[in-house]
Amino acid sequence: MIASIVASAHLIGVGLTALYVSSSTAGQAPLVWVYWAFVDFPISLLYPALNDNVILVHGVLGTGWWYGLTILLIKALSMLRAMVRRQ
Repeated sequence: MIASIVASAHLIGVGLTALYVSSSTAGQAPLVWVYWAFVDFPISLLYPALNDNVILVHGVLGTGWWYGLTILLIKALSMLRAMVRRQ
């Protein structure tokens, strides 16, 4: 449940960024994607391999990254709680 919320929030943010960049007349609007490079690190290291496709890297892989990362954190916290309870 929580992982779906985190991934959905990420996907909405990427979608809003894509909408902003595509509708903006500012020449430097595409530089907004640099912020997503920090948010989606280490997935953003795949830029060169994927021909700088920001929608694929952030929209698909980045969203999947945050979904999986949230699940891993939840499992790690539950294991930690179980270890603390045993003591």
